[in-house]
Amino acid sequence: MPARNHSTTSGVPPAPVLKFPSDLKKASSPKEKKSRTTKPPASLTTDNMTGEMENFIFAIEDFRDLDREKRKQLLEGPTVQVTCAGQHIDDVPLRLLLAASSVARIRYLNTGSIPRIGLADKNLKDAMLLLFGWMKDTCTKLKSYWLSKQTNFVSDVNLIVAAQQLGMDLYVKHIVANWWAALKNDPPEFPKLLAIERAAPNAEFTFFRCAVNRLAHMQLYGQISNEEEYQRWMTRLPKIAAAIKPVYERLEEDRRRRREEDAARREEEAKRMAEDAEIHRLWEEQRAMARAEKEQVDAEKARIAQEKQREQDMRDAVARNSHRVRTLTAEEARFVPRGRNGMWR
Repeated sequence: MPARNHSTTSGVPPAPVLKFPSDLKKASSPKEKKSRTTKPPASLTTDNMTGEMENFIFAIEDFRDLDREKRKQLLEGPTVQVTCAGQHIDDVPLRLLLAASSVARIRYLNTGSIPRIGLADKNLKDAMLLLFGWMKDTCTKLKSYWLSKQTNFVSDVNLIVAAQQLGMDLYVKHIVANWWAALKNDPPEFPKLLAIERAAPNAEFTFFRCAVNRLAHMQLYGQISNEEEYQRWMTRLPKIAAAIKPVYERLEEDRRRRREEDAARREEEAKRMAEDAEIHRLWEEQRAMARAEKEQVDAEKARIAQEKQREQDMRDAVARNSHRVRTLTAEEARFVPRGRNGMWR
């Protein structure tokens, strides 16, 4: 506090004496009052993501499954420049990009920031605008919607290429499945093959492999209806033509090996069947011999039984006619009772 005023000889009052607190910073700062209201999370009020927000984003498998409020949170915060062939074409929220793109996540984890993301192929510009435009729009809807299949094959091929190169394969899987079935089952069409030839970033591109395998199979099994036209196609599709050759050779080798295995299997099967037939023949032969022996034994038993019955019948006949005088046959005489001296009684 200021000191008391004392008059000076000149009549000018002396300068006041000031006392400073020992902790200037503490004294100069007004005491903060605790707010009775809950502050919003830092992730909603600053461009820097908290660890909690990062954990939330990195745990997302499919941002379309989130409710509207959580999807809208992905639109907040800093944005990332989207480039195509070096040209800035759009901006996308960092949170949304990290939620949707595995490529962006890896780069973010390695560097801690992503100022821009893009592709070098200028033909993918429209596809990239469509992809990022859909991502932002579906986050604003009450219920998220899926990326739509386009009206022509070329647009869808470019969309799929862009999504796959940006690590967003999940969001075009339904479009891939639709066209994959058509490429695999329908007759090849040159415009579609040309679109694949031009758009495929490498030989591992989904539709490139599908087209190459289909054409290699058709060559192998003689399903090319117009060889001259097909050769003209291959002239204009050098990447596909070059990729077909090793696939065709592999399929041909597989077919040759299968044929050899089938022939060996048939030979083994024929050998087994011959052995089974011989075993069956021997078994039937043994059964026949056993049946013959049994029939012979049964016949002998029947003959003996019949003989015994005939003898018994004669004995009975002799006994019935013993009081009558008649001439006996030699056979009947065998059954006439004899005395001790061998004479008939």
